[in-house]
Amino acid sequence: MVNSMDNLDKKISVLLVEDDKALSMGLEYALISEGFAVKVADRINIARDIMFAEQYDPDIIILDIMLPDGTGYSFCSELSAYRRNRNKPVWPVIFLSACDSEANIVMGLDGGADDYITKPFRVKELISRIKAVLRRNHSHVLSSSTLSCGNISIDIQDHRAWKQGQELQ
Repeated sequence: MVNSMDNLDKKISVLLVEDDKALSMGLEYALISEGFAVKVADRINIARDIMFAEQYDPDIIILDIMLPDGTGYSFCSELSAYRRNRNKPVWPVIFLSACDSEANIVMGLDGGADDYITKPFRVKELISRIKAVLRRNHSHVLSSSTLSCGNISIDIQDHRAWKQGQELQ
């Protein structure tokens, strides 16, 4: 059995899907500076290759809405269906978009996103929201009181357990 204190060197992994090169470079730098491991895609097809062909399993996905080859809404739905079909918990998603109308925000949140941030935004706030989403959805990622053995994790402090990433009741 391994105490997660020994695994704190494992960085929280982020998939950033953003087509604005300057913004994605700045965000990648900021996230890496905060200790995250980051993969970047500027199109849905590239993100799809990273997720499915490379079998990348990020802790969280930051997803733009308007991308050159489709919408973040449809990709978020695709990712959720993919995980559900494999009996795995869906990846947490934060939409990052210039679309700031109430209808867009509601559609994003109702479509499966855990949070929705409108551009322009503050980087430190985004990082705090990432951590908040992970605390709510994947507390075992941030917890220092977790024991792991194979595909089972137990958070001793919160009295919670997971098998293959799914919380046990």
